[in-house]
Amino acid sequence: MKKDLLRVLCASLLTVVGVSVSAQDTSGSCGADATWEYDSGTLTISGTGEITTYSTGNPAAYPWYAYNEDIKTVIISDGITNIPDWAFAMYVNLRTIWLPSSLKSIGNSALEETNLWNVSLPEGLETIGHYAFLMCPFTSICLPSTVTYIGQAAFADCGDLASVGCYASTPPVFFDNTVFDYCTNIETVYVPSANITDYKAATGWSEFGDRIQAPGGYCGTDEDETTATWFFEMATHTLTIEGTRINEFSHSAWESSGMGGSGGGFNPDNNVGYPKGIEHVVIGEGITEIPNSSFYMEIGIKSVILPSTLTSIGMDAFGECFNIETITCNATTPPTLGDDGMENYVFYGNVNGDTYTPLPIEPLTAIYVPAASVAAYKAAPGWSMYADLIVADGGTPEPAVTTTFAYTATEKITAFDSYANFTGATAVKSHDWDEGTGEGIVVYDGTVTALEERALKGQSKLTAITIPESVTAIGNRALESCTQLTTVTFAGTPTVKTIGKYALADCDALTTFAVPNGVNSIGEGAFQSCDNLESVTIPESVTAIGENCFMYCKELTTVNFTGTPALSIISKKMFQYCEALTAIAIPASVITISDDAFNGCTALSSVTFPGISSLTTIGCAAFQGCTNLETIALPESLTTIGSFQEMGGEIYYNGSVFWGAGITSIEIPKNLTTIYGGGHFANCPITSLTVNSANTKFDSRDGCNAIIETATDKFVVGCVASTVPDGIKTIGLEAFFAEDKPFSLTLPESVTVIEKRAFHYSTGLKSINIPSGVTEIPAESFAQCDFTTLVIPNAVTSIGEMAFMMCMSLKTLTLGSGLTEIADWAFMCPNVSDIYCYADPTKLTWNGNGFADAKATNFHVTAADLETWQTTFPDANVTFVGDLKRIPDFAGNDGKLTIADITVIIRIANGEITDDTLKAAADYDNNGTVDAADVEAFINLMLEK
Repeated sequence: MKKDLLRVLCASLLTVVGVSVSAQDTSGSCGADATWEYDSGTLTISGTGEITTYSTGNPAAYPWYAYNEDIKTVIISDGITNIPDWAFAMYVNLRTIWLPSSLKSIGNSALEETNLWNVSLPEGLETIGHYAFLMCPFTSICLPSTVTYIGQAAFADCGDLASVGCYASTPPVFFDNTVFDYCTNIETVYVPSANITDYKAATGWSEFGDRIQAPGGYCGTDEDETTATWFFEMATHTLTIEGTRINEFSHSAWESSGMGGSGGGFNPDNNVGYPKGIEHVVIGEGITEIPNSSFYMEIGIKSVILPSTLTSIGMDAFGECFNIETITCNATTPPTLGDDGMENYVFYGNVNGDTYTPLPIEPLTAIYVPAASVAAYKAAPGWSMYADLIVADGGTPEPAVTTTFAYTATEKITAFDSYANFTGATAVKSHDWDEGTGEGIVVYDGTVTALEERALKGQSKLTAITIPESVTAIGNRALESCTQLTTVTFAGTPTVKTIGKYALADCDALTTFAVPNGVNSIGEGAFQSCDNLESVTIPESVTAIGENCFMYCKELTTVNFTGTPALSIISKKMFQYCEALTAIAIPASVITISDDAFNGCTALSSVTFPGISSLTTIGCAAFQGCTNLETIALPESLTTIGSFQEMGGEIYYNGSVFWGAGITSIEIPKNLTTIYGGGHFANCPITSLTVNSANTKFDSRDGCNAIIETATDKFVVGCVASTVPDGIKTIGLEAFFAEDKPFSLTLPESVTVIEKRAFHYSTGLKSINIPSGVTEIPAESFAQCDFTTLVIPNAVTSIGEMAFMMCMSLKTLTLGSGLTEIADWAFMCPNVSDIYCYADPTKLTWNGNGFADAKATNFHVTAADLETWQTTFPDANVTFVGDLKRIPDFAGNDGKLTIADITVIIRIANGEITDDTLKAAADYDNNGTVDAADVEAFINLMLEK
């Protein structure tokens, strides 16, 4: 019973937000903007934002649980921000999980007791919940620099765990000392060299004592491992090897520590593991040979520096290192490559199908060699494969150009020294910083064309930066969380074309931003949560702005679109929760205002459409909660409000465009022909809702303050001020959806159809009548309404699932004689005290549920039917009471009460009919005799009906 109730409550909630799931589905929704799909052992979760937390203690609550024993691989696509509690707990066959760079949190027990042999945790991950990886079998784990908190027993009982790495400069906070409980095989905890003391003093971490160290060790030959040592600097992602001879299997040393080029895992989105692991390789002077496969598939490596003493490089040594950009070899004589005839299998990319032909590494831009040896390298076997990229001067050629960054900060920003963060930079030429003024100048060799992904993310000391004229792109998260950044200046004539996803998100000190003219696109969440951003200027060159771009910019008051804008879409949640925004002029080029675009803009009082608007669509909840928006002149071009989505073969309509806004009056324009979903004006203080007289699809007849489909007499959209005119035949889907404000409604007798969810979630509906011609109450049609009494007429034969669920104020209920079906949870109304039922129990299908526990609801039936009710529904959660005077259909049993029925009861009173059953049914005053008083009572009952 408890499980059934939980399941129904979940189903109800999911229905409210327009989601349907089934244990038998292979795909479906799992969040506001997230979907899942299962196929042949692989579960893929796509979309953006959070995955719904279906349970905090029951993995079976998740929609993909039916495949828990089949799922071997989980792929979570970029854009998803969490793994919720218990999402994959105890999936015994789960071997691999791919996590996106957008991931922020892993919930409690999310991957507990899975069979994961390797987990690559992404940069950007902040929190790991209680028991998240309890009893997992991996041997090493690397925590990204962004992790701040780890929950109770998160890695407890991981008996094979031998090494832990953590890139965070500040030790993540442990919930308690059980985080690594019973992990008795941990030999080493690797942390940045500059922070070893901090970790040894930190609560929880201190338990590891001298096992806390910077990653490094021996990697010499089998005969003498001390012939070479390796050291990995976590802050710069640089692996340095020194000594004389390297072991052929040396790579196992850093890979088993989780410091490999793939960071101990593989990310399918961009072929880069997280944490990033090795990005730069420096082989020290004295090393003469690099053995076979030393760095094979170390996919994070970007640069390699080789010593002058090097004489040979083995097969596959740098094979399939897809991301190498530069190689510097200081040896005067070109080192031999691989085996005879196999020289091309040392530096190569992915192979060519079945022929296994090595392909050049595509990102490689230069191989630097001594000037006197350029010709020799270009002719040498294997090296000749890259003849066009071989450059003189051993990796220190004087570039034709340099690029200068100017900045101010409260302390020196060392991230500028990592030139890999800037596309086109080949080295740092100089870096000067004045501690007194905070002014910094960084000069790079080469032309910097882009700030790469996360280039300066989290540099909380950075206060201002000048972007050089050569920069054409600001990458994803490039300046994210630079919390003291107040000024971004673009030097000269800017050439920036793109601003990436979350590029300036969480820059809390930024107050104004003028997007440079020439920018074509601004990525998703680019300025999200810039708490003090007050104004932004968007030039006409911008044609695309991503979802959530300015979401949570709570001080944003001014948005200027300059020139002749070409922007066609105001994207989803673009200005959501911009609480200070008071006015917006929608450019004439805009065709669509997407779902939730201005949701929660509580100060917004003016929305205008200057020029000749191209607007055709306003999406779901676009202006929801805009409490100061009293009126809006919708353009004539508008054809559609609301939106829809298809999931699992079903279509779901999403409305509530102006739900909870301050709208008092509005006119529907003449060209609007499509309305998806309901609740468009629910919870508004609306007094006037009209339709333009030129509209041929809809009307608002008789001053009804509603939208009516003219051809079908269907009531489509209502509001708190609506009346339902005589002649209306149908109350449409979600016509009064989610109306919070108190209202009452009288439906005319012309209404014969009430569609699904017509009054769903109308918590303000205080009273309503069901017309006598209605034959069906469909699913969810009155769920969560607030009326106290209800009469279901005799013509109604069925009441659908959850039709009146959670009508918490409902006290008394009358069920008509024609009722033959009450679907599951039609009435989950625990406060109903009395039900008066005229239905035939032998014809009724009902599971007996839906009312107060402990049988506190009295279910009134006739004395003649009492035993039948009790026998037919023995487990019903009501108390059957046999005191109801059902109006007998004496004449003809035709379902109608007529004069003929009165004649029959008079004949009973006169003794002309002696049938005991009829006499008992007609004795309304229970005095043992059918007399004039009973005839009068019967006639009065007929009149009431």
